[in-house]
Amino acid sequence: MASEGFPAASPGTVDRERSCASNKPGDANVGVALQDNTGYDQGIPDPSKASRGHVGARNAIIERGSIGAAGQCTISIEVKPNSRALVSLSGNDTTEQACDRVTAIAVKVEKLLPPNT
Repeated sequence: MASEGFPAASPGTVDRERSCASNKPGDANVGVALQDNTGYDQGIPDPSKASRGHVGARNAIIERGSIGAAGQCTISIEVKPNSRALVSLSGNDTTEQACDRVTAIAVKVEKLLPPNT
């Protein structure tokens, strides 16, 4: 996240071992969470705002404004056999700009994930 201009991330409040978040005041909040036993395509709040795609070679779902707010975007990345990495951004941009920004972060996160086998 630092390469995107965000301050150092802090552990998440719900699962400190598997999530982190960073806030760039006046700009955006970004978070990353690793979730075991949840497929990348499960638990999508509003499927009408979701589309399938890829981050690197991995399957992914991108959710545009899934919480009903402009400037919010989440990407769920497949981590086999049945887990996912969530990368989310919300801020003052348009939803499309938020999705572009979160995609850039998701590409970097994907490179750190264990291989899909």
